[in-house]
Parts: sequence; structure tokens; C-alpha cells
Amino acid sequence: MIDATFILRMDRTRYQAMVARNIALLDALLADDLVYTHSSGRRQTKVDYLRALRENTLTYNKVHHSVDHVTVMDEVAIITGALAGSVTSSGVTRRLNLVTTTLWTKGQGRWRLSIFHSTQAPPVRPVS
Repeated sequence: MIDATFILRMDRTRYQAMVARNIALLDALLADDLVYTHSSGRRQTKVDYLRALRENTLTYNKVHHSVDHVTVMDEVAIITGALAGSVTSSGVTRRLNLVTTTLWTKGQGRWRLSIFHSTQAPPVRPVS
């Protein structure tokens, strides 16, 4: 059985590849049936997501991902966390402050990202 350290290393590699726009590495890390849900609610397939990166309609300028929890069960791993950074989408740059859920699955002897889902993080309220 795989441990959380291995899955976190895979996920960290994915984030690095996103910022570097390493399409070949992302192609290897993403499942063919990927469902990538952006914080806007827009969903993309693997083909759509990689095309957006390749054509520069989606650029991750900076990404910092922190992990809240990792669960590994046989051939499924779930990571919950937070993501901060900036992204340029269709020419508009915006800051990211998200909560994320990531699902990695093992199939045909390889671990791949199958589902990514993000939503806006709630604003932090000052302690009074």
C-alpha cells in the first residue's frame, strides 16, 4: 500500500508542472477521464485543460498549496487543502484564495489525478 508521502510528492510535482507549463509531465500525471472543476464552477476535461495551458488561455503565475488532510485507501487517495497564488485566464489575472479537494486513483499500475475541485475560501475575519 502506498503512503501519504508518495501521494503528496505526486501532487507537489503536479503543482510545479502547472506553474512551469510542463504539458508533457501534466499529461502523464492526469487521468484520461479527469474532471477539473475551477473555483468559477467551470469544468474541464483533461484535453480541455491541457489545451488551455498549451494555448496560454490559462497560466498559473504562482501557486502555494497547503495540505489539511490526506486519506489513502487502497487505490484511492484524497487530499484536502488550501491554495493561494495567482492565475491569468483569458487575459485576466486574479488572485487565488481557494479550498481544494483532490482525488488521485491508481489504475493500470499508475497513480493519476482523477478529480480536482476548488472553491473560493471564506474570508478570514479578524479576531475581536
